[in-house]
Amino acid sequence: MPLPELGVRLELFPLARLSIFGEAKGFTIGSKASEWDASGGIKLFVNRHFYVEGSYRAIDYDVDWLGVVIDTRFHGPFVGAVLRF
Repeated sequence: MPLPELGVRLELFPLARLSIFGEAKGFTIGSKASEWDASGGIKLFVNRHFYVEGSYRAIDYDVDWLGVVIDTRFHGPFVGAVLRF
């Protein structure tokens, strides 16, 4: 079941084909569960349909609900490519 998140994102374009971005978002369900996700990096736009991205991302899950306990964090750099049409 998808849950709504509240967050903020900033993306700046110092050059026509280069952007620098940062974002943070998350949610909480009282003391039962929380999730947050933060990332920042750069994008290089090859054309209007294709870009490559390098970023650092951290995701944190903390759940203690109905006997299910999850307390974990993932973080690290990543590189990706996006094709839109």
